[in-house]
This record gives sequence, C-alpha cells and structure tokens, in this order.
Amino acid sequence: MRLVAAPMASHHLDQVMDLENACFPHPWPRRVFQALMANPRAITLVGRRLPQPTVAAVLCLMLETEIGQEEPTLAMIQNLVVHPEYRRRGVAAHMLLTGLQEAYRRGGRRALLEVRPSNQAARRLYYSLGFEQTGRKPGYYAIPPEDAIVLGCRLENLFGPPRENG
Repeated sequence: MRLVAAPMASHHLDQVMDLENACFPHPWPRRVFQALMANPRAITLVGRRLPQPTVAAVLCLMLETEIGQEEPTLAMIQNLVVHPEYRRRGVAAHMLLTGLQEAYRRGGRRALLEVRPSNQAARRLYYSLGFEQTGRKPGYYAIPPEDAIVLGCRLENLFGPPRENG
C-alpha cells in the first residue's frame, strides 16, 4: 500500500466525515474541520491510499503560542484517526511524522497530546516516537468516562536541531 499525506481540502470532507463516523461514537462535526482548514495555525492532513483517492487517515494539529513566547512553538495534536482496514501498517506513524515535521518547519519545538489510558495501540505508537508522559487530566473524557494521559516530546529529538535561516 502506498500512502500519501496531503493537506485536507473541502473535497475530502465527505470521506473525512465517513471516517470519523466509522471510528468514533461522537465524531467531530464537519464545521470543526472546515474551521481548522481555514485557520493558518492549523495543520490538517489526509492520508490517501494510492492509486485510489481513498482517505485512509486524518491528522489535525494546531500550532499554539506558549507562555513567554512570541511565536507559536507548541504543536497540539488534536485528532489522529486511521480507518480500521489500514491500522497496524504504519499509517498513523507516517501521518504523525508528516504533520510534526510540518509543525517543526513552521517553528514548532514541542508536541503535546492527550490520549486515553485504555488506548494501548496509540500509546505504543507515541512512546515509540519518543513521547513521554508529562501529566494526567482526571475525568478528561466524558463518554465513556476516563482520564487523559498527557504526552509530550521535543521535535528536535525527532528531526534534529533547527537550521539557521540565512
């Protein structure tokens, strides 16, 4: 299988919504994806299986400005979903690394995310990429009720030191 990660566009939204509905009991509404696509600080990617244009995965992250910083340096991973048919094939890692590399290119220096303790597959992926637990948010998820584990990593550890412009 050949997978290409590309910026999400409005013509992908029907497939994105199909994927969300197939994978989550409470999927994000279409308007959330539309707002993210319009936000210059957001990175929204679809993973398409080639040669077909099938959307097999979605990644959304947001570049945020940390306290004491003037520019966005924090990549907050908001959503990563892979169609069940394409799981355990490296799709999630490919999507995540592509999105984080773009965040790094735009000045992101750290990445953070929340994950359910029960989501063992996702936790294994994040730990394999160098994420470490930085906190816990009690009662973060409502349905079903569960805490969130906060994971973070320095993007320099994934992509090397930032290059000097000039």
